[in-house]
Amino acid sequence: MDRSTFLSTVAARWTQLNRAEYPFVHQVAAQLPEHDDREQFLAGINLILAGARTVR
Repeated sequence: MDRSTFLSTVAARWTQLNRAEYPFVHQVAAQLPEHDDREQFLAGINLILAGARTVR
């Protein structure tokens, strides 16, 4: 299963959950298939490195 199919499948399952119990999940389910894990990972690494530079 490729990444796009996986994320679409997870998003579809999330929309089947109870909206009242999982409002955040319903809110982000539509965005999940387009989510860029690599971009978020690199942003986190850059944040950590920026913090490490200020400690020196």
